[in-house]
Amino acid sequence: MPRSLFVSSLVDPTLDRVGFPLEHPYVEQVWLSIVGPTSVLALRHLGRQLEAQPAGVTVDLVELSRTLGLKAKETDDIGRNSQLGHTIERLVQFKFAAQLSEDRLGVHRKVPAVTSHRVERLPESVRSLHHELLAEHLDGLARQAATPVQTTSPTTAARLAAVGQITPQRLHERSIGR
Repeated sequence: MPRSLFVSSLVDPTLDRVGFPLEHPYVEQVWLSIVGPTSVLALRHLGRQLEAQPAGVTVDLVELSRTLGLKAKETDDIGRNSQLGHTIERLVQFKFAAQLSEDRLGVHRKVPAVTSHRVERLPESVRSLHHELLAEHLDGLARQAATPVQTTSPTTAARLAAVGQITPQRLHERSIGR
């Protein structure tokens, strides 16, 4: 494993639209019992770095290890058998990340709901949280889908009307939300 990784966002239109944001309680309260605390911390840490630098960020692996509370010295080789190496493999295994090359890692900024066969193996308390948090999330998505989205601002629509690219009738319809 190299000394650093370039981390960038992975794009999945469906997951980006309906997945759970990395800071959502679902990630900690449900996924944690499947992937473990270090994987959740690493995923959230990398997600925050991508929020700050959307084009991608170079991550020093020794620093990342120490940030996550894993054993690492400046002289350590962060290899596949290191604690951080196992953490990254786990993120890839669960498709939260993808190893794009030896020194590049893609990371999703949202996670899916846990699959039904994995839910069956969760402790009862976590299963209940899964159902509760998933229902809330789906309700929120349904409310969001029911709210009309104005794709063109009134100002932009007025400019388009002025140059003949939108009819005055269509401009009026947009202003009243049709």
